[in-house]
Amino acid sequence: MNNDLSTALATLRSDPEDGQALALLAGMQPGDATTSERDAVQVALAAERAWHTDRENVEPCLRLLDLELAWGQDPIRRATLFVEKARLLQREMSQWEPAYACVNEALEIARNHPAALEFKRVLEEEEAGWQERADALVRQ
Repeated sequence: MNNDLSTALATLRSDPEDGQALALLAGMQPGDATTSERDAVQVALAAERAWHTDRENVEPCLRLLDLELAWGQDPIRRATLFVEKARLLQREMSQWEPAYACVNEALEIARNHPAALEFKRVLEEEEAGWQERADALVRQ
C-alpha cells in the first residue's frame, strides 16, 4: 500500500477535515491498479472507516465509503457499500432522498441484494409512519 495513502488515513484520525489528506484521497484513482493493489487499498479504507464508525465520525465515514465504492469492482460488495451509505445518510443525517438513491443504486447493481431490499422496506415503512403522524396532526 502506498505510503501517501497510509499517511493521509492516519492524518484523518487526528483531523478528519485536514485539507491535504482529503485532497490526496480525492485524487486517488484506481486506474491501472492491479487486483492486489485494489484489494490493499480497499482493506485500508474499510479499516479506517471502521475506526471512524466506532467514534461516530459520520462525514469521514461517508467520504471513505465513496472511496471504497470508487475502488470496488465486486458488484455484491459495491451494493453492500451503497446500503451502508444509505443507513448512515438516513440514521445519522436524516437525509432520506440520498438514502433512497443509494438503496436504488444498490438494487441496480445487484437486483435481489437482501440488505438493500430490507433497508428499502424499512425506509418505506418509516416514511409511511411519518405521513400517518403528519396527517393525524393536521386533523387535530
